Amino acid sequence: MENLNTFSNQTEIEKSSDFSELLEKASSTSITVYEVLNPTNRATAKAEFFNNPNLTRPNFEQGNIDEESIASNLKTIADVYEQMGTATLSNVEELTLQIITDDVAKKNAFVQDCISYNSAVTPEEKATYAETHRFTNEALYGTPDEDTFYSLLSEGLASIPVDILSEDDKKIYDSLISEIGELKPVSSERFKPSPETVERFSEMINLLFENFWQHIPEDKDEFTTEEACNIANEIITEEIGLEHTDYRAVMSKDDSSVSVNHDKRVIIFPVERASGNFSRLGLKKILAHELCTHAYRAMVYEDYGISAMSHELPGNEVIDEGIAKCCEQAVEGKYSDSGVEHYINIGLANFKGKNFREVFDIQQKLLYLKKCKPEESSTEKSTRFHAKDDAIFNRTMRCFRGTGELPNNKDLVYYNGANLVWHYIEDHIDDPDLLDNLFLSGKSNILDENQSRLVYESKVS
Repeated sequence: MENLNTFSNQTEIEKSSDFSELLEKASSTSITVYEVLNPTNRATAKAEFFNNPNLTRPNFEQGNIDEESIASNLKTIADVYEQMGTATLSNVEELTLQIITDDVAKKNAFVQDCISYNSAVTPEEKATYAETHRFTNEALYGTPDEDTFYSLLSEGLASIPVDILSEDDKKIYDSLISEIGELKPVSSERFKPSPETVERFSEMINLLFENFWQHIPEDKDEFTTEEACNIANEIITEEIGLEHTDYRAVMSKDDSSVSVNHDKRVIIFPVERASGNFSRLGLKKILAHELCTHAYRAMVYEDYGISAMSHELPGNEVIDEGIAKCCEQAVEGKYSDSGVEHYINIGLANFKGKNFREVFDIQQKLLYLKKCKPEESSTEKSTRFHAKDDAIFNRTMRCFRGTGELPNNKDLVYYNGANLVWHYIEDHIDDPDLLDNLFLSGKSNILDENQSRLVYESKVS
């Protein structure tokens, strides 16, 4: 695999004035959809939902949506499409503009459909806007696969120890089965990478980043977030070189989990991490996920003239998350499904027509029943039944984000990302360019032909 330094001296591409103007106009309409659609009263809406079992959905307030801004964005996007027809553009410029403009168009159209549905008064209006919402939702985030949904749900139900359930728990189980309804037979087995593929990819990843792992002290088995942050900076300094990247690891009091901010070029480590200190394996996995994937794939194109190449081209999230999860699993040497709860929720909403309350109740019972033990006291059972309520509420909120009633398919990304990338790895495990394609393709969707062309053109230009 070629290293980062090979690409670090890429110069600004020459841009025509038409391209620069249109790219700026299109980029000005970019929005982070989940931030726009997040409710502004989550805490109070959650408390009310927990206290009132008659509510079929929380009474969310969508205070982040600026309707005038979305309408203005859509007008600007229409202008860009019109001007592209007469502008003087190279092939690369035209391809870049098409990719970016199509993406912002989908994002703004989806938010507009959420606005329209939320504003609808009559059942007829609701039905009309629900259909346009379905179209833009699927255009932006894709659709769940019905066989995959039923397979994951059936596996979840099969993990319940039915034979040891108490009489009260059997009633909960019967209620769960009734609420879910008919389970369709699955026509084919879900894809999982072969053990050989996982083993070989694990060897590749650990060899690729073996110099990184050498910065993890051998005499420690547990690491604070500050120690993890210092190790990440040491890796950046000694293995990548401060002259080759602006990325730095920083501590934050405002975050509870590790993340990467590509605008600020930082890898964020929380002062207080929600799940505590890192184990040795946990540290390697988080470095593989955040530094070795999310940040490293962006570093390649930091100085490139098209900022989306180091931030996010359309569809990159599913691939970026997929590579990150595959790398985590490669470090551990063990495959596991990702994003199962999100996929089941989205499937319940799409294929079963379940509302917020129904999805929440099904997940609550499913998680509770999986962990049942014959020796538990009634107090222990009651405590455990509600132990995950906050997490279940959050996942359900994400499943209906934007309207509280219509499915939002965004979180398919976690299952689909790892699944798509493991598919890709298995198909290309003997390809000498496999690691280059995964890590030196910028923030692109490596499965998209147009984006692959753009990455190729960027390397030869």
